Amino acid sequence: MADAKDLETTTDELMDTVAYELLEKSRELTPGTEEHTVVVNNAIQCYDAYIESTKVGMEYVDRDRQREFELKLKQLEDEKDKRDTIIHVAGDAAWKLLSVAAVIGISFLGWKNENDPIYPKTLSSQTSREAKGLISKLLFK
Repeated sequence: MADAKDLETTTDELMDTVAYELLEKSRELTPGTEEHTVVVNNAIQCYDAYIESTKVGMEYVDRDRQREFELKLKQLEDEKDKRDTIIHVAGDAAWKLLSVAAVIGISFLGWKNENDPIYPKTLSSQTSREAKGLISKLLFK
């Protein structure tokens, strides 16, 4: 059993062959006669049908290619969105991790300076509380 593409090609070839044969037949007839006019008109109709069939086939191929292009474009956009989301989440997590590390570091230094009589108290527990409050405000907006 022939598939649709084979049938379409066969139909197109048949229309082309019939139109050609009609034009060949019209050469044998006397121009201006009713029979000549009918044969030429039939050949024209056959060629018009052939042209229309070809046009429909080309439009189908164009639409199919357009759908494939749009599908690939959509896939690329989805991959880009996924990468952007991963980058955004990773950046946000890194920012929060650095902020928490800063709070812990400042707290540790404030505790260490407060409990170590040898080092000057440049960073006291009050300073560390103020820094923790500022960083917490930035971190947990």
